[in-house]
Amino acid sequence: MEPAIFCHTTALHALRSSRTWRGCIPWPALFSERQRDVLRAANGHRDRIDVPWLEGLGIIPKREGDAPGPMHLLVANRSVHAKRPGIRTHQCSIDLPEGSLLEVATDCYVCSPALTLVQLAATAERADILKIAYEFMGLYTLPAEQDGEASLAAQALTIPSLKQYLRRLPKTKGSGIVRDLLPHLAERSRSPLETATTLLLTTPGAHGGFGLKMPSLNYKVELDSEVAEAFGRQTIECDLYFEDARVDVECNSRYHNNEHQRQLDDERASALASMDILVLPVSISQLTDLNKLERIAKTIAARSGARYRPRAKKRLLRQAALQAALLEDFRGEEPGTAAEQAEESGDVDPESAC
Repeated sequence: MEPAIFCHTTALHALRSSRTWRGCIPWPALFSERQRDVLRAANGHRDRIDVPWLEGLGIIPKREGDAPGPMHLLVANRSVHAKRPGIRTHQCSIDLPEGSLLEVATDCYVCSPALTLVQLAATAERADILKIAYEFMGLYTLPAEQDGEASLAAQALTIPSLKQYLRRLPKTKGSGIVRDLLPHLAERSRSPLETATTLLLTTPGAHGGFGLKMPSLNYKVELDSEVAEAFGRQTIECDLYFEDARVDVECNSRYHNNEHQRQLDDERASALASMDILVLPVSISQLTDLNKLERIAKTIAARSGARYRPRAKKRLLRQAALQAALLEDFRGEEPGTAAEQAEESGDVDPESAC
């Protein structure tokens, strides 16, 4: 097999597949000289690609019947920049920063999370790029295939590493879009529910959010000695912690419906209340009701001393559009956080993966 570099949605599929089954992305990054050599040698010829082998690795989607799985390939040579059955080639005409390509196996390469994000940003909707960025920077991954739930995974990207990559990457349409989104990104989200909640509350009003200041995700609050002694713990982890408002927004999934979990939630809320921290639980049903979500946003704004601006008519339409884009993946269900699912299944912590 001659060198094949998988990019765009095929790279996203490969990265999700690895994070789902391995809990991380273990593939080594290429140095500059090797990267240039691989790009020069890469072509787009399907008859030189071992499709069954790549499907087994999870790099490309499995075929349905005799139809070939879609493959997006990165090439440097304009002569192979053409459509072929089952293949879409994308010409790379810029000098990629070191570490843009990851080596899966001999002659098999995948674009890094940072480069994949930039590639997708050139054509995808704003909300979709934000969701993928939160996923890469989070402690969970969506499944590579359509069905299935989010699972635990180590962070694949950080805000500092993305900023550094963008500084070294020549300007492109996608890189400009990602740069504009940097102020709206946060690390360590543990589930699509936390991601959607964060984006709805913090996205500027012009783009359909409530414009709150960015919280710290899965932030550990140190309890006072008296509180710690009374509740038998030193710290409490908050899903979305708004420090100025001293508010913890807890994203409650279906795993919070059993009696034991409700008791734990009550104890936790009491401990935080002792520290003058208000706990506001949020579920999927509340995210689907913009009026309920607005009440939460007003409470956070009031406690932080910020001025809350009522929603104008155009803002209502933008919020409805953002809400629909962020919640479309849930398909009417209440997904548990990856951490909650791991607790039931006995999976390891994502930060210890790889």
